Amino acid sequence: MTTAATPLPTLTALVVAKRAGRRAWALAEAGGWHTETLCPPGLDHPHALLDAMESLLRRPALVDRSRVTLLCNDQLLSLTLTELASRIPYLTVCAPQDVIGGSLLHCRAREAATRLVREATEQRPSLTAASDGSHAQHTRDGGWAWLDENGAYGFGPAVCTEPLEAELFGIQELLRAAPRTHDLTVLCDSRAAIHLVDSLRPERPGGPWRAPSPRSARVHGTLIVIRQELTVRPPVTLRWVRGHDGHPLNEGADRLALHARRTATGGVPAATARATAAAIAAESVAQWQESAA
Repeated sequence: MTTAATPLPTLTALVVAKRAGRRAWALAEAGGWHTETLCPPGLDHPHALLDAMESLLRRPALVDRSRVTLLCNDQLLSLTLTELASRIPYLTVCAPQDVIGGSLLHCRAREAATRLVREATEQRPSLTAASDGSHAQHTRDGGWAWLDENGAYGFGPAVCTEPLEAELFGIQELLRAAPRTHDLTVLCDSRAAIHLVDSLRPERPGGPWRAPSPRSARVHGTLIVIRQELTVRPPVTLRWVRGHDGHPLNEGADRLALHARRTATGGVPAATARATAAAIAAESVAQWQESAA
């Protein structure tokens, strides 16, 4: 008669990081699973720990009562966890250095938690910009544009079959051009474009970015580029503004996108196109600064 071998315990590292009054926790499992969360402002160390443990206890490994070795290097947390483990027989707490591979796993969790609190507490300059697109009905002629509050702008032609494609081109080119040192707020008058971009975001903080929906096949390539840009820059906020409602930056981006389309189809000389675009941008930014004064 043979007996089933006792499975090895699952190694999981737990770290709670703190910076400038904010806390974040991270769990990293030897099998590759990980999760991390930025805690709400004001949440203290014990409650951050309870939040992390709640996430851990929902893991199938614990639900199935498999053994789990929890790695923790924080003395206060270790004492609390040891007391908790005395009530959960399948949970063991030990120092990372006492387990082969434990220090590396603990380092992964620490880096994830530290990154979250650092991003939440860093003081970065902000930048507001508007993007827009233009499309001529029943054609493939379009244009995209963006304009930021400091007067920087971009515009160009777009081959598209619907306004949504041109709108996404505008967002794409803005993300490519805007400085990555700033927190960026993108003003857009297309709810559909905002919805598609937001659908790429992780389902949870620190989670993987999502792939474009199969239903968005026509704009799949553009969304892939947008997702790549979003992953390599500080958080970007997309905010809807009502089109043709007098918002200076939105109106400027709209005029630039229309100018880009008409320039491409009308054979306007490049120098003339650039001069007109510069005038549109300067006028719109002046109106923006006046309205903000």
